Amino acid sequence: MTDRVDRAFAAAGVDSTSPAKISVGDSKISISSESPSASISAGKKVASISLAAPSKSSSAYRDTGRAFSRVAPDTDAVVRSENGSAQIVSVMQSDAAPTQQRYAVGLPAGEKLVPSGSGFKIVDLSGKATGSIEAPWAKDATGKSLPTRYLLEGNTLIQETDTAGAVFPVVADPKLTYGLGVYLNMWGYELRAYVIEIIALGGIGFVVACTATGYIPNPALKILAQLICGAASINLTKVWKAMVDTYNTTSIKNGSCYQMKIVPSVASKLVTVGSSNCS
Repeated sequence: MTDRVDRAFAAAGVDSTSPAKISVGDSKISISSESPSASISAGKKVASISLAAPSKSSSAYRDTGRAFSRVAPDTDAVVRSENGSAQIVSVMQSDAAPTQQRYAVGLPAGEKLVPSGSGFKIVDLSGKATGSIEAPWAKDATGKSLPTRYLLEGNTLIQETDTAGAVFPVVADPKLTYGLGVYLNMWGYELRAYVIEIIALGGIGFVVACTATGYIPNPALKILAQLICGAASINLTKVWKAMVDTYNTTSIKNGSCYQMKIVPSVASKLVTVGSSNCS
């Protein structure tokens, strides 16, 4: 069963790595062995996400989490912990699989989901962001991105995917981050490359909103912007400024890991942290 899932991931070109990492500080992630679900605890608060599935679906341990078979007709799922996030990847093995997946989202009292781009932010009673659900994605076996979107019914997150003309298997996922702060992590060589591109575009005078990341010409910088905006809809110019200021005032080491908080507020600079934050 895990081989079937791994083949679907490879065919779709899904990679567990990214050019920079979003992480949630002060949080612990627990993945269920009984059903496709996970919870993230931060202090005394807990957020959770679970895929509606038959209670008797079988599971198998994987290095990155746990795989579940037959969660729906011709559908498998993988639950994994990635960079402070809980992620459930649904794998539709054929056109007999349902194109709609329903995820129950559990939040602490007083917190709610609010739309943020194509995803959602989690906010508390004061309106402060405490976490996020990244924008949805779906890919078929050729690596082609498929039209997909979220609907919200109460605290049930529904992902709908248009599989017309798709080559199966198709993989799709929501990713939940929750905690006392959301952080951006990158290696020194990545920070250097990003800043060079920012400067080439006009430095911090290059202003882009989260709704316009598609207009960023450099592919790597575009992916970074979309990664940040997937965690929270924030002022990207502040992030660019912090990166440029760090580059101009710090002796950047390629093999060092650098981190900055982006939620609930953007830090003024990146600081050196342990390499595990970037791994």
